[in-house]
Amino acid sequence: MIPTLALSLGDPTGIGPEVTLRALALSRDEPFVPLLVGALDVARSARALVGEAGDGRPLVAIEQAGDARAD
Repeated sequence: MIPTLALSLGDPTGIGPEVTLRALALSRDEPFVPLLVGALDVARSARALVGEAGDGRPLVAIEQAGDARAD
């Protein structure tokens, strides 16, 4: 079974989201499913800035407890 790893997007008004996605891109060969904790629109904006280096895995973000949305 592949583990799920929850990661914070960091400060949405800072560099946190881009750094998180770039780190995911560096770990794309590792066997885990990333679950981003933060707003999906922030994750989408960060991916647009990072480009395809943004890992290639689908974005899944949790904005509130029990509210998971996928891209």
